[in-house]
Amino acid sequence: MVVMFSRPISWIMSLNGDAVVPFMSTRIMSGNLSYVLHNTSVATIMVDYAAFETNEERALWNTP
Repeated sequence: MVVMFSRPISWIMSLNGDAVVPFMSTRIMSGNLSYVLHNTSVATIMVDYAAFETNEERALWNTP
């Protein structure tokens, strides 16, 4: 299977709760690191936990 993206993929963060969900796509392994804006004091952050949004929280983001 060929996977193509319009922009290059630099990292994949994949969490279920506090567990990293391991998979590889386009030679990049998933993990729990994320990269932040260039004007911050740190370049990377480690994400400890991913939480699911409630339906109420999700509705707030989807409101025009």
